[in-house]
Amino acid sequence: MQAMKSQQRAAPLVGTSPAMVDLKAEIERVSRSDAKVLITGESGCGKELVAQAVHAGSSRTPHEFLPSIAPAFRRRCWSPSSSGM
Repeated sequence: MQAMKSQQRAAPLVGTSPAMVDLKAEIERVSRSDAKVLITGESGCGKELVAQAVHAGSSRTPHEFLPSIAPAFRRRCWSPSSSGM
């Protein structure tokens, strides 16, 4: 994994569709929280951009953004019993 400094932010999310407006509002809401966030979606849908936006709006902004790849974790750590399913 390569660390991404907060100064090297991704391009802002663009769009004015109802779905994008809702997404931006949700990003703002979760950015103010200290809760852990799981971002899911199909390959190429912009999960990392959303994660970067959440990080940029959070109190963790001064720290490095470390992207992770969930399928790698899922194989080793994720199980229905550990997720409450």
